Amino acid sequence: MPDSSVVLSKRNKSYFKASQMVVFPLLFLVISVIGIFSYNYFLEKNIKTNSNLEVKLAENTKPKQNNTNNTNTQKPPVGSTNSNKPKDVFLGLASLTSTGFVNTINSPINLLTGLKVVDNNKNNLKIRPWAVMIKNKPQDRPQVAISEADIVYEAVDELGTTSLLGIFYENRPEEIGPIANLKYYFANFALDYSPFLIFTSGPESSVDKPNLVDKDVDVYRFIGSYGLYSISQDKNGAEVFSNVVSGTQPQSYLNIGKLYSYLGKVYGSYLWVDSNNYTSWNFKEDQPNPVVKEFSFNFWDLTDYEVKWVYNQGQNNYLRNQGGSAFTDKKNGKQVKAKNVILIFAKETQTSDAYSNLKYNLIGEGDAYFYLDGKHIKGTWKKTTVKSQLKFYDSNKEEMKFNRGNTWIEMLPFKSKIKVVNSTN
Repeated sequence: MPDSSVVLSKRNKSYFKASQMVVFPLLFLVISVIGIFSYNYFLEKNIKTNSNLEVKLAENTKPKQNNTNNTNTQKPPVGSTNSNKPKDVFLGLASLTSTGFVNTINSPINLLTGLKVVDNNKNNLKIRPWAVMIKNKPQDRPQVAISEADIVYEAVDELGTTSLLGIFYENRPEEIGPIANLKYYFANFALDYSPFLIFTSGPESSVDKPNLVDKDVDVYRFIGSYGLYSISQDKNGAEVFSNVVSGTQPQSYLNIGKLYSYLGKVYGSYLWVDSNNYTSWNFKEDQPNPVVKEFSFNFWDLTDYEVKWVYNQGQNNYLRNQGGSAFTDKKNGKQVKAKNVILIFAKETQTSDAYSNLKYNLIGEGDAYFYLDGKHIKGTWKKTTVKSQLKFYDSNKEEMKFNRGNTWIEMLPFKSKIKVVNSTN
């Protein structure tokens, strides 16, 4: 059989009649349209089949836990050896604007705050939360976008200084920072939310230095053991973070554009499929009762880290001060507020390793103070296992009911002194 390409090259140009010049493009167009519709039908069917992502929410109602045994087939996170994550379905960012995407109820509820979510933020509820470590030294204040976190944890980083862990779920700021190092107890807090855990670096690893580092404080071991999706400056650098020179030191800031590009490339999904395993706190309506005017405390004894929360009766929330100054957000210039402030007390010790790393016992239960509605309430915190959620109970052993809105959780060592100023003083 002759080579068709040779035969064709020898044919007269009149072989291509005008009618055929019209038929061929039309035939190609029809085939293309059929292919596009078939692909979209398959994608839509695949999403409906494989993504069990509907948020089952109602005000004052806890979502039921859904224990799945799905196997994750996507590429595991950097530094992780855990492969028991639920299967994610990859959707590009553009797909998140589709009206048929997963959750189309009129008033979705933010699991972390109990508040109805504005329309522009509804799609964020389907994106895996960000747990972002944020620096808190005096030279790092004011931080960018700290007021947009739904929940913030504060604890001692080292030598009495503190760092912050912001959980961003409803709001996804374009920039957050400056980004801080990670300690294992912050990773323990983050584990509740199955987030993308974002930080600069962690302490030395017990894998690399088994005789110098206590394995109980090894961040990378913790991340690998519990399958946290980690994103760090050490491993990802310019792919995710922007560097800004502040004073004489370069600072790293999370860049949302770079982050989404990286997530799509490495993890293949942005979706929070674990939301069905998260049990929301109990929320209630505001009940102002201005008994406590303000309360203050310190983690160790450094004045730059002494915290004071002042009750704002007009809005039934608390204004944050630290180091003798108003604690503000650089993005909007406003003083940071919280609807609920929780103090938890945990046993603080130092390891006997070469670095004398700090340890906090977060398994079991301990004392907790709750500040909301202008009141001081004594209760307890409880966490039965590393993987179980941190829970809060009042003096009657009933689960606490919080006001709808953002919450700050302050972890203090045992025997920390709390100064309370009552409204009648």
